[in-house]
Amino acid sequence: MTLTRKIPLHLQSLFSGLLALGMLLVSGSASPASAHSFNTVMLLPAPYNDVQLRRDMMQAFLLASEERDGHPDETSNGHLGGLDVFVIFTTEPGTGAHIIATPLAGVPMPYTNGPATLGPPDLTSKTAIALLTTPADPSLPPFASRFEATIGQPPGPEAKAVYVTARLIGLAVRMAGGVDDPTLLRRLLLP
Repeated sequence: MTLTRKIPLHLQSLFSGLLALGMLLVSGSASPASAHSFNTVMLLPAPYNDVQLRRDMMQAFLLASEERDGHPDETSNGHLGGLDVFVIFTTEPGTGAHIIATPLAGVPMPYTNGPATLGPPDLTSKTAIALLTTPADPSLPPFASRFEATIGQPPGPEAKAVYVTARLIGLAVRMAGGVDDPTLLRRLLLP
């Protein structure tokens, strides 16, 4: 003799809904959750051992990443495009990056089917000049003023290039709605 128990209708609906959701997730038809952070590699010419210049470039990146969406108690290197961003300055592309940028001239851009890439900015272009003089937060002074207040000297071309690169990455990530679509990011980062 088999014992059967009748499941209440409201629980049958709940169970059916959970089963359907599970099937969607297993089949891959549901879209994955968007990333809340991303990794950026800033490729530098090899060998690049100038500690002062690396510090200046990191400060330029931090200034760009704190302009919009930042918050106290950051655990990342700031925010770009509405997401937490982690950055590393290196001479090797490595793995795990969502975006690889070469902010300085003389670095060959690695060919990749994975991460989006961005070459060195033209600091004389209208876009670069606008980014350098107009922060994402209009209540802030221009980049050069904030950099000098932090470091004690005006930014050099390397710091300016990193700042502009970070701002361009932030704009592309925001326009793409995140970093989940590397093809779209590559298109948005094209010069």
